[in-house]
Amino acid sequence: MKPRLVQQPEKSSLKVQLPQDLKHYTISDQKLKELGDYLKKYMQTAFIHYMIGQVTAGQSDWSAVRRFYNQYEFNPDHYDMDTLRKVWRDYKDRIARINDTNFTDWQMAG
Repeated sequence: MKPRLVQQPEKSSLKVQLPQDLKHYTISDQKLKELGDYLKKYMQTAFIHYMIGQVTAGQSDWSAVRRFYNQYEFNPDHYDMDTLRKVWRDYKDRIARINDTNFTDWQMAG
């Protein structure tokens, strides 16, 4: 049985429930790092989808970042708003590069 993630919608936290057959309820350092990487990617994906929705609805980038940050009660010692803004900016830059490449390819084909 694999560890199971249990979301608690009334709180901004995540509980990891370990299987009972796991010896001494421990996770190796490597598996703990993999779990941390997964959760980071999961939150970044959720953040980008949130931002797309908020910006599409007419909210400013900074206001949407602030609302997401406050809604999920981030600890500023672990993750600050500037880091979230950078995630959003990097995403927009990546999409712009893809769009520029596709447009250039389209122009050359036509």
